[in-house]
Amino acid sequence: SDGECASVNVSTGFRWPGYTYGASIEVYDLRMYVGVPLSEAEIYKLATAQVRAPPSFVGDDQERVRSDRCLFLTDPAMKDTTWKDAYGHDCGWYYLRKPEFPTVCQHSEVRKQCPIACKSEQECFQVG
Repeated sequence: SDGECASVNVSTGFRWPGYTYGASIEVYDLRMYVGVPLSEAEIYKLATAQVRAPPSFVGDDQERVRSDRCLFLTDPAMKDTTWKDAYGHDCGWYYLRKPEFPTVCQHSEVRKQCPIACKSEQECFQVG
């Protein structure tokens, strides 16, 4: 509940406090398990389970945070295709522009054709 986490600081990717050079990230699902550490089987089950989109997201965000399972890099759906848009731009073009123009992958067809370049699919965690 909110009360259990009210006085807890959660940091990712750096040692807190005093760190000032962090990168912006989006977190869609954060779970805290207090008590006994989870087993390898429990972690695997959590890492590969279906993920529901948060109810506060609508429109494009809702589609982006889809309600299906994560995909391993070996899954054909996790491969950028040879597709090109109407202007001849391929997935590599979108990948190179995404850091400067974060909304470049906003169109659903781009996200579908370029899941790696646009980070539009959730990669499964490698467990074990």
